Amino acid sequence: MIDQPRLFYIFSHTKLKNKAQTYEIKRIYYPTNDTFLNRNGSSAKLLKMIGPIMKNPRGRPRSKQVDLSMTGRTMADHAIDVMEAVSSFGPISLRDLTTKMKVPASTAHRFLLILEARGFLSMDPVSQKWEIGVRAFQVGNAYLRRTGLAEMARAYLATIGAASGETANLSIRQGDRMIVIAQVESHNPLRAFFRLGSQIPIYCSAAGKAVLAHLRDDEVDAMFEKTVLARLTDRTIVSLPFLRMQLNEIKARGWALDDEEQVAGMRCVAAPIMDKDGLPVAALSLTGPKSRFDAPSLEGLSALVIDAARGISDARCDR
Repeated sequence: MIDQPRLFYIFSHTKLKNKAQTYEIKRIYYPTNDTFLNRNGSSAKLLKMIGPIMKNPRGRPRSKQVDLSMTGRTMADHAIDVMEAVSSFGPISLRDLTTKMKVPASTAHRFLLILEARGFLSMDPVSQKWEIGVRAFQVGNAYLRRTGLAEMARAYLATIGAASGETANLSIRQGDRMIVIAQVESHNPLRAFFRLGSQIPIYCSAAGKAVLAHLRDDEVDAMFEKTVLARLTDRTIVSLPFLRMQLNEIKARGWALDDEEQVAGMRCVAAPIMDKDGLPVAALSLTGPKSRFDAPSLEGLSALVIDAARGISDARCDR
């Protein structure tokens, strides 16, 4: 189906005398999904990584140039920043997004439209809020299909979730964050819930600490050269020496505890899923209110995640 013609903008590359890279906006029309047409009807190829930028009736940037040399970052960097922010905080309005990202509304809106045109983001016309689009889901699913980890863990998540009555999560590491990629939610009225794709700080989550405890020392050192231990609750560990001491204890006993370090009133236990070389690839966790994760309960809950994580590790090694 051919789309109705709409007014779009596209960037064309120019160079100044000082060789700083700028991008000048030129008006064109966009009548189909894969070509651009100008007023004379001649086609131009879709520019990689940039995509179309739809005219914004409210708050379109007055300046016709975007100087990328000032920040040393590419347009792709900025677009990915926006997509990650929407993934973490969405559904989110343009105003709230610009507040969280500390960028001008015109800049954020420009990249929102790029990502919307490519299907990575979508906007609810009623609430005017942005959220992850179908294309992002497709790309993420391609990763999950390649690793097979989420599918392999599904039965284990269901088993430990049913046995404990708590929310069971599977998380993988991405830099200094843990990403939730699969979940079986508790049926308790008071329960923990994480959206798939949620990013959790590695240093104050049970899943993150379970993985950290089994990483090589040089990897941990490199990570904490760049990672700030921000205090999220009164119980968040912000002392690196104390965290390292705790990681040694976690490695020795085989499971990690988040004792209200990420969210006040919530506790979590987790165990690492290992590859054939003995390195962590993910973590399995159970999360719930502190009242149901008291000291007598922790022994049974930790045993559940240890056994399930070991089962997934063995299954991966047998493949």
